[in-house]
Amino acid sequence: MVKAIISFFLVLLFVSTEVSAAEIRKVIPPDSPSLSSIVIEGLIEPGDFLKFKQALTSEPFLDKVTLWSPGGDALEAIKIGRLIRKLRMRTEAPLVWRLKDGNNVWCKLMGTTEKLDQENPNCSCLSSCFLIYTAGIERYGNYLGVHRPHIPPERLLTLSDDKVEKGMKAAEQLVRDYLIEMDTPRDIIDIMMKTNSQEIYFLTKAQEEEIQQEVPFVEELILSNCKEMS
Repeated sequence: MVKAIISFFLVLLFVSTEVSAAEIRKVIPPDSPSLSSIVIEGLIEPGDFLKFKQALTSEPFLDKVTLWSPGGDALEAIKIGRLIRKLRMRTEAPLVWRLKDGNNVWCKLMGTTEKLDQENPNCSCLSSCFLIYTAGIERYGNYLGVHRPHIPPERLLTLSDDKVEKGMKAAEQLVRDYLIEMDTPRDIIDIMMKTNSQEIYFLTKAQEEEIQQEVPFVEELILSNCKEMS
């Protein structure tokens, strides 16, 4: 029953008519193979998990996922995220330079040589993109925005208050459990759930640094190996 409620309600965390469906591709600069990555760019939609899986099966296998997305389907993002964690891959969000007055300068898609200005709607990692980002065993980038999962407006109009309440609670619990599974700091999860679906909370520099710290199990593996070597 709970699974059915979640499938019905948790469709999109963020929607924009100005963005296109996600393009999933490999980028391998011939002169800088160390910057190679699988890129997910655009709106995350049903079917993207299979596209991502297919990209991984072709040669060469890459261990880094570059994210450039305003969000999309949360359930699809969670499936992609769990595969990323299973394969011990790294994740990168866009890197945005800011002037001293706080204005954005331009946005660089990390792992490639592509550069676009901040007007490009894909130049961010927001909402359900953040769910994929948290799956990385190493996380980079600084343009990260979150808000709570929500029911699409067209469905809200057809539902009773009781169904809205049950659906929201089920969706929020699913996302919260997933983020804990991905070792996301609890304070960031709490802020995400407090931010309504019509707003975006952008992580502060301190929060970016917090989420980019060593994933606990990776840190313990490193410490264990270092102890054995010493």
